[in-house]
Amino acid sequence: MVTTQMRIEHVARDGAAFSHMADAIEYEKELNMVDAIMSQLPKPKVPSGKYYQHDKNVLDRVRREIFALVVAKHGDAFPKWKTWNYKEVHPSSVVGRVLSEIRSPLSDAWWRFMCINFDLSREYQQPFFAANPGPAQERM
Repeated sequence: MVTTQMRIEHVARDGAAFSHMADAIEYEKELNMVDAIMSQLPKPKVPSGKYYQHDKNVLDRVRREIFALVVAKHGDAFPKWKTWNYKEVHPSSVVGRVLSEIRSPLSDAWWRFMCINFDLSREYQQPFFAANPGPAQERM
């Protein structure tokens, strides 16, 4: 078995490793943009069976800004995305599937969106509960 090792030139603050400094710089810029947007939301540690209630207006703004960044970064590869309204894009849709395959800070933000029920503005521990909110969950 032949293995190749990547020569690491830079490690981003989130642990992502890069062999080319230009790629690392571009990644760090995106990381800073995503962090600035996501910092508008509290980041609770949601225990199982509970949810965190977000402010609907703040959540809507963050969702709109992250989707705009997704389109700016990947809209040329997926031109249809440019025509979509951010409110109509379900986190588990094709956007989520594509982002889950790309090493990107947007992937982490989108994963968090998968744990949020946007109709109720509630963040859960995992996507299952966001998609299936029930009376068993209680507010934290």
